Amino acid sequence: MSEQLLTSSIAAPGFMGVNTQDSSVALESGYATIASNCVIDKFGRIGARKGWLPKHSSNADLSTANVKSIGELIAADGTSYIVAAGNNKLFKLSGSTLSLLTYGGGGVAPTITNDRWQMAPLNGILYLYQEGHDPLIFDPAVSATTFRRVSEKTGYLGTVQNANCVVSAYGRTWSASTSTDKNTIQFSDFKVPTKIEIKKSTIHGHGVFASHDISVGEVIEESRMFRLGWRSTYQKDPVLVRYVIADTTCKCRDCTVHGPSVYMPLGYGGLS
Repeated sequence: MSEQLLTSSIAAPGFMGVNTQDSSVALESGYATIASNCVIDKFGRIGARKGWLPKHSSNADLSTANVKSIGELIAADGTSYIVAAGNNKLFKLSGSTLSLLTYGGGGVAPTITNDRWQMAPLNGILYLYQEGHDPLIFDPAVSATTFRRVSEKTGYLGTVQNANCVVSAYGRTWSASTSTDKNTIQFSDFKVPTKIEIKKSTIHGHGVFASHDISVGEVIEESRMFRLGWRSTYQKDPVLVRYVIADTTCKCRDCTVHGPSVYMPLGYGGLS
């Protein structure tokens, strides 16, 4: 049979503070035994840190408008670029300075009428999508102070849709929700390097060939790798050994006795 509903109070874990004197076995959940990355208020209770810290004081181009979207791009060298949108403009945050990004595409600057950009990083470039607007890119390898259209990117082919949302995954951008089509997802072909291609080899099978001139030291692809379970001493497959890479730099006991760890490169790296 049904019973009367009862009210109960649930204390947040650790809310009552840190207790290192009593046994943790019988300690109430309201106490914590370790406090990390938090503050203790004047009553001895655990509280969250103040999570917001102003990064810049003002910007004339932003004026009194709100920042409505923000994205981050981590470059290959680890540099972090913060891009924000407000007052129908794009900005870059460097340290405590918010600076305006200007159009650098060489044509007629796109008209921006809203700040609800969705941003997705891919291969060192930040892609910005918003319905009714040309998709944009911020490419610090070309310029850290400008933006341009996706269609103005070197090697661009096809037609990119003016979508409202975008994500990057599996080496591609995925976009959807245009003004006329809310159901179709379009994926890019950006993950395919423009300077190399797979062709039939006159030596054996297929191989990776240059389709354009490649400069000395130029990065044409970053290949991810996964480590195989067996070390090189025990890799006997005659086909597999032609594609794997052994880490010969490690001189630990296991590598000395059983051979170095073996890695399988993905992407074009697995055919080169």
